Amino acid sequence: MEIPIEVDSGFQGIQHQYENIPIPHKRPKGGELTEQQKTENRTSYQSRVVCENAFAGVKRYGAVNQIYRNHAC
Repeated sequence: MEIPIEVDSGFQGIQHQYENIPIPHKRPKGGELTEQQKTENRTSYQSRVVCENAFAGVKRYGAVNQIYRNHAC
């Protein structure tokens, strides 16, 4: 089973290390993106925003930076 990995443009170069990692298209210098590239970027951003909002909620409530003190032993 393969888990899909969605990254943003801050991970340039990771597609050379792993297979099937789509990264957003960058606008060429002095040029524009095609409509297909814009559509692909938009769909990847829309699916990633759900995960980003979930991560923000976890951070907001401090769910991962608190010490668990309920020792059952």
